Amino acid sequence: MFLCCFRMERYRQILFRLSDGTQIGPLRFQTHATVAQLKASLVSHWPKDKENSPRSIKDVKLFIGVRNLENGMEVDDLVLISGKPSNETLVMQVVVRLPSFGAKENMPACHPCLWAKCIS
Repeated sequence: MFLCCFRMERYRQILFRLSDGTQIGPLRFQTHATVAQLKASLVSHWPKDKENSPRSIKDVKLFIGVRNLENGMEVDDLVLISGKPSNETLVMQVVVRLPSFGAKENMPACHPCLWAKCIS
């Protein structure tokens, strides 16, 4: 008898919950997909009418409960973290980091006649 080992593809449903209560999904992912792949899919499915939309996966943080998920983690790892049975949909909280401003952009503008006060 010839045995061949094929990797059976398994999938998991994931629901993304945004901070304003909006939900994206549930979307279907392979169990060996990484968190970075989840973020990329999330960015592409982001609602067009949202103000603070992420530009890239670097702008997105995903959480299960209070645990921040690292980009290299796989969906199988997340199942263990969540403690949910494999047939239930995983729910992840999404946090979008808004672009930060440099020190120059945060500084108040100085009026030319007040220049001496700004320097001192």
